[in-house]
Amino acid sequence: MTITKYNPSNLFEAIFSDSVFGDSFPTNLIDRGLSRSNFAAPANISRNENDLTFELSVPGYSRGDLDITTEGNTLTITGQAADTDRKFARQEFFTSTFSRSFTLPQGADTENIAARYETGILTVAVNLENTQRSRKIDIQ
Repeated sequence: MTITKYNPSNLFEAIFSDSVFGDSFPTNLIDRGLSRSNFAAPANISRNENDLTFELSVPGYSRGDLDITTEGNTLTITGQAADTDRKFARQEFFTSTFSRSFTLPQGADTENIAARYETGILTVAVNLENTQRSRKIDIQ
């Protein structure tokens, strides 16, 4: 009989490595199809009367790793993480190269786009003051 000290993480590993769960909880996400080649930074897009705001979740990147460009009415946000040659025994998160493109409404002010990066969230605000707003036309 072996006596071992209780460790809750050992219990978690034992439960999820059980044959009942099988491969439902992979230990190496890269082997399960979530790889560097198909990473897309998740985005929230909100709009108010004057601005269109994009928030991208990009933890692990520095300001220098991120690039924001416009061409016509397309806003493109790219990230290029520094390559690492580290070998992992287990890897559950990573940074990678990504590119997201968004079509802006006609008349968006692409000359005055503001961006800030704080606590892993990149926020990009596009001014919409030049866009045509809906209005009701009175019939005479």
